[in-house]
Amino acid sequence: MPEIKGPNIEQQIDGVVDELTIEFGERVGRDRVRDQVMTDYRRFEGSKVMTFVPILTERSARASLRQMSLA
Repeated sequence: MPEIKGPNIEQQIDGVVDELTIEFGERVGRDRVRDQVMTDYRRFEGSKVMTFVPILTERSARASLRQMSLA
């Protein structure tokens, strides 16, 4: 079976933090963005299939950060 190439999950989650920091960092700060991403990532940590975890984490964190930035 061929090895799947590409960024590992930690690199992908770091990319989510970077992307959401660009979007929300001025309003909530990078530390808060990272905390929210990691909170949402932990929800999926035990998943048997990790392929979609970064995108699910991003969607969940984005929704939470959007709510925070509007409050």
